[in-house]
Amino acid sequence: MTTNSVASRDSDSWIQRGVPTLWMMAGALLYLSCGYTEMMGSDLWWHIAGGREIVQVASPIMIDRWSYTEFGERWHNHEWLADLLFYVWTRIFGVYSLVYWKWLLIVGTFSLLQKCLARTSRSDAGAFFACVTAALIAAPFLDLRPQLYTLLGTTLLLYLAYQRTPKLWELMLLFVAWVNLHGGFIFGLMLAGVLLFPQKNFSVGTLKRYLTQLVLIAACCLINPSGIQVFLLPLSYALDSSSPYRTLAEWRPPFEEGGIVSAFFSYSLLFGAAFAAFSALPYVRRQLRLPWDAIAIAAIAAAMSLTSRRFIVLWAIAFALLLAPFAARLFRLELARFVLPVLLVGAIGTGLLRLSPYPLRADVAFHYLTAEYAYPQAITRYVSENQLRGKTFAF
Repeated sequence: MTTNSVASRDSDSWIQRGVPTLWMMAGALLYLSCGYTEMMGSDLWWHIAGGREIVQVASPIMIDRWSYTEFGERWHNHEWLADLLFYVWTRIFGVYSLVYWKWLLIVGTFSLLQKCLARTSRSDAGAFFACVTAALIAAPFLDLRPQLYTLLGTTLLLYLAYQRTPKLWELMLLFVAWVNLHGGFIFGLMLAGVLLFPQKNFSVGTLKRYLTQLVLIAACCLINPSGIQVFLLPLSYALDSSSPYRTLAEWRPPFEEGGIVSAFFSYSLLFGAAFAAFSALPYVRRQLRLPWDAIAIAAIAAAMSLTSRRFIVLWAIAFALLLAPFAARLFRLELARFVLPVLLVGAIGTGLLRLSPYPLRADVAFHYLTAEYAYPQAITRYVSENQLRGKTFAF
C-alpha cells in the first residue's frame, strides 16, 4: 500500500468522523433560532420571587402570603426547585441572563434528542431532520418557564431508555430531580411505563421486574415537599374541567380560537398518523423496524396535545421518534449520497441566516422575548397611577 493511498484513507476517515459533528452543529444553530419566541413572561416574575421566598424562609415548605384567594394556606409549589434555580441564577448572573438559561436548555434538549435518534436510526441526517422538525413544531411554546425542564427530562429519559436497557439508578435520579422541577414528570412516568415494558422477552419474571422498576421510580417521586399531593396537582390541571387553568386560552384544545398556535402542528398530526399506518405494512415494517414504543408514545402525546395546546411540545418530541426512521431510510438511498453534502452546507447556512436578525445580547433579547415592556413595566405603571392597594394575586 502506497503512502498516498494510506493518507487518502486517513483523510476519508477523518471526514467521516467529522460529519456527525457538523450535523450536530447545524442542529444547534437551528434549535437556537427556535428559542426566540416572544411571550409575555408574567409567570417568570413570580417564579423568581418564589425562589427568593424559599431562600428567605430557608425551606421549600411555604405558606401562601401573596394571594387574596388562598392567603394563609399551605402553598403546594411542585416547581419549587425550578423557582430556586431561577432565583439563584438571577442573583449570580442577573435577570437578563435568563435568556442564556433558556437557550442552553433548548439547544441541549434537542441536541440530546438528535444524538439519541442518530443512535437508533443510524443516520445523522435523518436524526437532524426529525429533530429540527420537532423544534419548529414546538417553537411557539418555548418560553421562559419551568416546562423546559420537562422537555429536557423527556429527552434524557429517551436517551437512557429508548431502544436500550437503562440503569435503574439513573432513572431514579432523573425522577427525583424532575418531580421537584416541573409537574410534567407525570408524562415521564407514562413514558417509563412504555419504554421499560419487556415486549421482546415477555415472561412472568420480566413482568415482575418491570413492575418493580415502575414502583421504585414512582416511589422516588414521593421525595418532594408535597408528598402524594405532587401526583394530584398536575392531574387536577389536566383532568378537572372546572379548574381555572382550563379556562386559559393557552390550555385550551389547539383547534379552538385564541391562544398560542403552532403552524406545523396539524400537518405533523396527519403525517404521524400516516407513518404509524404505513409501519403496519409488512414491507415497510421489515425496512424500517419502527419500534412499537415510538408509536405508543406518539399516541399518548397526540391525545394529550389534542386536549391542550400546551402539550404540543411533547407531541413534537414524540413525532420525531416516528419521523426519524423514515427520514433515515430516505437518506440511505443511493442518490442521497450526492445530495447530503449540499444539504449539510445548506442546513448550516440556514441556521446562520435564521439567527442573523436576532440579538444575542442578553438585555436586548430578554426585553424582546419576555415582552418586558408590557409586564411588569406597563402593569406596574398602571397600578401606580391608579394607586391600587392590597393583594391582587389570585391563587
